[in-house]
Order: sequence, then structure tokens, then C-alpha cells
Amino acid sequence: MGFMMAPITVAAMNSVPQKMMSLASGLLNLIMQVSAAFGIAIFGALLTRRRTFHQMTYWSYFTPDNTPLNLLIEKVRHALILSGSALDSVTTKAYYLVASHFQKWASSNAFDDCFLVSAIIVLFGSFLVFLLEDIYPRKGIFGRFKSAGKLTHEHFKPGQGGGE
Repeated sequence: MGFMMAPITVAAMNSVPQKMMSLASGLLNLIMQVSAAFGIAIFGALLTRRRTFHQMTYWSYFTPDNTPLNLLIEKVRHALILSGSALDSVTTKAYYLVASHFQKWASSNAFDDCFLVSAIIVLFGSFLVFLLEDIYPRKGIFGRFKSAGKLTHEHFKPGQGGGE
């Protein structure tokens, strides 16, 4: 999205008549600042909610009858014992390590969700761009209007910087 800001700004400013350039510039900056603030707020809230959702999902697996989880905790306990941890705190440390990995996985999944939502928004916006119509005709490199790709005698008037 960062690579798109300069072309969007150039396209927006090129579509405005010269006498309205200052108004358009101010309006464009206002829209960009307000939309950035709303985007940060919305995606911050989405990130928090999705992290909580994924944490609750992972915590629902923390049950005494979850055999794979119990095997994982046993393996972590065994690794802690081999590393020289005190025997009285090995079980607590094993649960803490597994829980901290659950939190990291929940955060990672929350970021994945936010990136997916932002990709959908960008794709939707990209398709909407094709529905926009040109309000003003496009200008050529010398400030004169293009004529559908055909060169005419209008392009080469003496004294105006064309083909003199």
C-alpha cells in the first residue's frame, strides 16, 4: 500500500484543474490523514479481537483429557529435567512454556487475519478504481490535451513548445 500513495496522489492531482489545485491538495491530505487514523483504529481493534479469539480457541484445548497436549507437556517436562531444572517446578515451567507458545501462535494468527482483511479491502478498492470515469480530459506532456493517440496540427503550433 505504501508504493501506491505516490501514484494515487499524482493521479488525483493531475485530474484537477489548475485553479482548484490548492483546494484539491488540502482535501487529499485531509482524506489521507483521516483514513489513516481510522485504519489504524479499526485494524488495532481487529487485531486485539482476533488475538483474544485465537487465545480462547487455544485455551479450550487445555483440558486434562487432551492426550496430544499431555504428551507435549510430558516431552517439555522431560527436556526441562534433562536440562537440569529443579524437579519441584518442572511441571509449572512446562505448562508455562506451552502456554507462552499458545500466546505466540494466537498473535501470529491474529496478524494473519488482519493481513487477509486488508488484502480483501485493497482488492475491492482496486476493482472500484476501474469503475471511475475521467471527469477532465488527460493532458499531454506539454500541458495540451491529448487527442486519442493521434498527432494533429494542433500539437505542433509554432511558439508553443511542440515541433517548432
